[in-house]
Amino acid sequence: MNEQISYSVLGIGPAMVDYLLQVDHDFLARVPGPKNGMQVLDENAFQQLLQTSHVTPKRLAGGSCSNLLKGLARLGHRCALLGPIGTDDNATFFRQALSSYAITPLLLAKPVPTTRVLCLVDPHGHRTFRVAPGAARLLTPTDLPYNHFKGVQLVHLEGYSLQDSNILSTAMQHAQRTGAKISLDLSSHEIVAQFRHELLNLLRDYVDIVFCNEDEAKALSLRSAEAGCQLLRELCEIAVVSRGPDGCLVGHADGIDAFPAYPIKALDTTGAGDLFASGFLHGLLNQQPLSECARYGATLGHAVVQVLGAEIPSELWPELDRRLT
Repeated sequence: MNEQISYSVLGIGPAMVDYLLQVDHDFLARVPGPKNGMQVLDENAFQQLLQTSHVTPKRLAGGSCSNLLKGLARLGHRCALLGPIGTDDNATFFRQALSSYAITPLLLAKPVPTTRVLCLVDPHGHRTFRVAPGAARLLTPTDLPYNHFKGVQLVHLEGYSLQDSNILSTAMQHAQRTGAKISLDLSSHEIVAQFRHELLNLLRDYVDIVFCNEDEAKALSLRSAEAGCQLLRELCEIAVVSRGPDGCLVGHADGIDAFPAYPIKALDTTGAGDLFASGFLHGLLNQQPLSECARYGATLGHAVVQVLGAEIPSELWPELDRRLT
């Protein structure tokens, strides 16, 4: 089959390997930088933090875009990931993970380590991220050939890519030219605050479906999450603001609707937003009403917070398949 039409969903983002650590509040208090946020570390600082935890991490193929694609692939969608990867053992590990989900690997090998993310999970399931960027910062617009976008139904992008010049605008121009829908996850409130003006322009000019959490919506609107949803629905066809245990707000042409979550004590919220987006997009791709899209998202989000890491175990999927039909 021609590579250009062997997948219907194209995700763009770096290959990442997550190192998951369950830590107590005392250890987290000694970690420099903001809690429940993301901060970039150099190689030495990353290794030192990993070693001082005295905990053996759980290693998983991660990255926001990859997590979302794994959910969609498991739900029967033909997916591909386009992004940079290193040339180390973690690269082999990541490629094997994509293969197990039958995700087409459009990965660009760079002569540096694969991006690693230290996910510090506190006793309440909240996450603090520390990142060793590695290959993540080495994607360029020339790494985004137009042919990879032909025949694609949906292109999904990360707000993190705003850190790399013209990646988002180039990808969005290609996607818009081919007639693909464009979805964007705002990624973090730090990213939104840093690139707010550029982000508003991209949302207005290109994005059809936008996902964010309450903090990101507040950073965009400079007011409340509700004001953020109102602003986003004026810029995009569909705006989804996740509110954790309080469900989500979905903005659209006719207004804003609130939909519930499934309440549960979370073991680890890593990947909750990504798998929620997988479920929501699964509904959209199957032309379901927004209420069903939100239910699909809540179902997958509920499942992933019950496990450590951003992958739903295979034994849970038969029940999830039943609930999503």
